[in-house]
Amino acid sequence: MSNNTTFNKTFDDSELKTYGRTVAIFTWIYCIPGAVVLLLAIRANLQIMKTEAMPFRVLVTNTMAADFTLLILFIFYAAPCDLLLTEVYGHTGSILAGTYQAYAFITSMFTSFVISSNRFVAIFFPQSLDRYFSLKRTYVIAAMTWLAAVFYALFDVYMTGCDYIYDERKFIFSIYCPDQGDHFFVTSKAILGLYGIGFMYGLALIKLKRDNAKISSEEIAQNMAKRRMRVFWQAFGIWASILANVLAYHFISPYMTHVLLNGIVSVVLILCPPYGTCLIVLIFDGKTRKHIASFSDVQ
Repeated sequence: MSNNTTFNKTFDDSELKTYGRTVAIFTWIYCIPGAVVLLLAIRANLQIMKTEAMPFRVLVTNTMAADFTLLILFIFYAAPCDLLLTEVYGHTGSILAGTYQAYAFITSMFTSFVISSNRFVAIFFPQSLDRYFSLKRTYVIAAMTWLAAVFYALFDVYMTGCDYIYDERKFIFSIYCPDQGDHFFVTSKAILGLYGIGFMYGLALIKLKRDNAKISSEEIAQNMAKRRMRVFWQAFGIWASILANVLAYHFISPYMTHVLLNGIVSVVLILCPPYGTCLIVLIFDGKTRKHIASFSDVQ
């Protein structure tokens, strides 16, 4: 999501340069380790899928790929702009970077919708899971999230007359509306979708709890129930990280009136999905953790 916070206070160039250096350094410190870990998680999942390709893992890898590109955008575009207080690739580059920021977020959000649908079918209609989420179909769906995000982002720009940009003097991705276009209509669709997904997760959690209460004491049945819960919480955590991003921009960002504070907070908030997804995968996916650990083994 992009920030539309406004600032009333102006700063002299020396003060703004200090703030820019601070935000740039913070961005690199915050993003580079996350990008490395996320890349390792993607590599681990790709290796696992060579022998154990599962639809859910395909979808999680898809959202991690979108999240990784978002981190790269901050490292190689946002931080240099902050450091130099200029559009390092020109105004067109600013628009392209801003648009891609929205595009990567939308791709991740769409994938989260598919993940939640996958879990909903698995919990309520397990006999239909292979029909709706076969491996081949899941690969196609994952590719379609990237294509659908293109149309959504372009539709957003067309409907509102606004441009996504990176404002190098406010250190934020922002929305520029020369004709006072209304950005609420398209944004509200995403928010309603996220709330709808939350309702689905609530229903799924209730059913999982009831099903688990009926499980016998047999070890195999208990292990299967625990695995279902781990996969559920993994999917739920990915959705929650995206929701945190959206809610933060509606209830926190408008009150960030200091340019330095908002620049730093903006980095943290926009990157809730990448860090949330990575953290959830590392917590609940033992296979991914083992593969990442194996990368450091001496051959």
